[in-house]
Amino acid sequence: MNTTAAALKILGEEQFQAYIPQHALKLDQEMCLLYLLLPTDETFYLRAAEDRLSTEQNVVSQKSLLTLLANTVTKQGDAAIVRFAADSSRSAKARAYAHTIIDATHKMSTAPLIGTSLKSYATLKSDQRQLFGRVSDEALSDWYTLRIKLRHKGPQ
Repeated sequence: MNTTAAALKILGEEQFQAYIPQHALKLDQEMCLLYLLLPTDETFYLRAAEDRLSTEQNVVSQKSLLTLLANTVTKQGDAAIVRFAADSSRSAKARAYAHTIIDATHKMSTAPLIGTSLKSYATLKSDQRQLFGRVSDEALSDWYTLRIKLRHKGPQ
């Protein structure tokens, strides 16, 4: 399902959050955006997220979009983050966040892995879609390792 339009609406609410009582888990705007979009095909939302980032003025929403773009682990998403970081018309705070993401993605791609993943990039992306179908603290823990594996495969 294409959830892009609904997901991007939450960017209008800086304090947007969802509480998952079964896991005593509170998701802020950034995490809600990830949960709404990462389980879907990025062809639905990648360009829309880039376009929204180019016009978004709210720093909290900019950070949410930057995090989303980073977690697509795509060349297109990474390029959008680099462009944003270099845009002197953006706030220093948001640009600093973009630089933090750039540094973090570089560290993830070079971090040592315990055992090499034999899974392909496409299989890892499928794993990510399934992982974001589970809303739990365990899923978020699994996501950390999966992000590193994806970064090791390299953005595509």
